[in-house]
Amino acid sequence: MQLYLKNNMCVLYHGDNLDVLPKMPNGKVNLIYCDVLYNTKSKFNDYIDDLGTPKEAVEWYRPRFVEMHRLLAENGSMYIHCDWHLNSYLRVLLDEIFGYECFKNEIIRQSTNAKNNSKNWGKVYDNILFYVKDPENYIWNEAKEPKIESDLLTQYNKVTSDGGRRYTTIPLHAKGVTKNGETGKDWNSKSHGLVKLPDGRHWATSHVVMDDLDSNGVIEWSKNNVPRKILYADEYGDKHIQNIWDLKSISGESNISYDTQKPVELLDRIIRASSNEGDLVCDFFMGSGVTALVSKSLNRRFVGCDINIKALELTKKHYE
Repeated sequence: MQLYLKNNMCVLYHGDNLDVLPKMPNGKVNLIYCDVLYNTKSKFNDYIDDLGTPKEAVEWYRPRFVEMHRLLAENGSMYIHCDWHLNSYLRVLLDEIFGYECFKNEIIRQSTNAKNNSKNWGKVYDNILFYVKDPENYIWNEAKEPKIESDLLTQYNKVTSDGGRRYTTIPLHAKGVTKNGETGKDWNSKSHGLVKLPDGRHWATSHVVMDDLDSNGVIEWSKNNVPRKILYADEYGDKHIQNIWDLKSISGESNISYDTQKPVELLDRIIRASSNEGDLVCDFFMGSGVTALVSKSLNRRFVGCDINIKALELTKKHYE
């Protein structure tokens, strides 16, 4: 292990991550992202992706993941990027180290366009396993993205009578009975009189709030006098990001500096969601240095290492 670069925002090590990890202090890291070896048996220009059998691969990863768990702060998260070769094996190993309850999600990333395979389904995605140190206390910044036109047409399938605004409606009551309080009672609307609450339901909000919605014209009434809240498309422009991501790998030789390099957009999404400005982000399989690049752009501190000197040279350029 050799210290390669150190400044206020970045520390880089050249060497095996198993030599680096034990020398780092407990509980200081807010986010770890690692695009690990997938064990594809492939020989790339920049590295060889072969850890032996799946069992041998698991035992190679075990001490590394134990150390990474130790490094995480109590509000810390870890994302392990892999694919079908080891996904299920690493999930079991990480459940053992972190605890089953600390597994938060598996992200499916479409990594390539459709492939033709005459004897199998085309393999077009890889996997990102998302774990946290404490399932009740971890950094999470709501991850949203703008709705696209097809979303608006599908979700907001109504148009105002003047043709000016797209909208949809949602119920104002929900399943379940409220024994005490006004949400379990019929509502006396100022515009439509007494509105009977259906059996087995309760109002989703108070009568006062519904009066306010009604007076502001944000309730649509059916022929049977059933109220529904109006949601306008132009007031709900963003949608929550789900766990299937269409963020394909980089294509075009001019854009690739390292084999299997991941797109900036992918790291930007993860780092924004699971860390804050000034936090410490780590990548112990550094490769192209994209994690460092995005960390710097988002004002996060970074610690990384790689056994390949090319990875260090590429990453250093981001801090020059």
